[in-house]
Amino acid sequence: MRSLRLAALSSLLAAGLWGQIPQIDQEQNLRKPPPQQQPDDARSLGELSTGVAPSSPGDADLGEQVILKRQQKATPWTFTAETSINATSNIGLVDRGAQSDSFFLGQMALSYQRKLRENVLLEATVSQGFFRYNKFTAFDFDSLNAGLGATWYVKGLALSARYNYNRLTDGSRYREFFRQHSATLGVQKTISLNSAVFTYFGGTARINWNEPLNTQRDEYALYIGGRAAITRSFTLDAFYRAALFAYNFPFSTGPAGSGQTRTRRDVNQTLSLALRYQPKPWLSASVSTSFGLNSSNTSPFDYRVANGGLTLGVLLRF
Repeated sequence: MRSLRLAALSSLLAAGLWGQIPQIDQEQNLRKPPPQQQPDDARSLGELSTGVAPSSPGDADLGEQVILKRQQKATPWTFTAETSINATSNIGLVDRGAQSDSFFLGQMALSYQRKLRENVLLEATVSQGFFRYNKFTAFDFDSLNAGLGATWYVKGLALSARYNYNRLTDGSRYREFFRQHSATLGVQKTISLNSAVFTYFGGTARINWNEPLNTQRDEYALYIGGRAAITRSFTLDAFYRAALFAYNFPFSTGPAGSGQTRTRRDVNQTLSLALRYQPKPWLSASVSTSFGLNSSNTSPFDYRVANGGLTLGVLLRF
């Protein structure tokens, strides 16, 4: 046990020195997206029985889209609470000596949405997440997010702009080790194939301002996915994302004093599948799996990771 803790601490120290803090990517991949209602005139989507637009890799920036039928009354406030048990094959997101672990994740969020015009929606969300690992407890952390965004629906496209603040603290003494301000622009197109199946594709561009500075990067992503309503209670989601992570600060690649530097560029790919059971409008359970591949122009930052989880969630609108 002691050797495991030492390995975790060593990995954290090395990661911080090289601008690679694995909790950043872990938090972003599992962050609960803010709910976001579509306008009543979204006719191509209003006939879908699921009532919720597809989860996508851009959800954390664009928001989860909740489809409103014409007879429904808009509910401006949404409260969500989720608990999940997860497993990962590469807790440190390293290229060699990957270690697996399981972890508990609890998330709560409160959101407010308001229609400014018939095709313009405003959204504000505050959320808190708690990550607790089984073996490598040095990786425990908490995540606070606060964001504000707007979406314009124009000729079948959802055009979005969003600001988000993220703060990560360690899970024992609650000391801050990461802070981020981000601004995101996005576009998404959703196509209904029939009353139970739809697909979507889009892209996001996110500019970040991070502390510590050596973690700062801008992110540009393209994604595609879909959702199928198997029954009224079961839905199946799939999506794929390819993103460029452009780090803003060069780092040394040679011996001390050599002056050899390189600006880091990563191509990050994610493939995810999720099966969701929703017996009640306010209650859901899901099982999910995802696979990630990071290819960097600097080999120490290459990695592969597989994740899986079981989630129980509650959603209240008022």
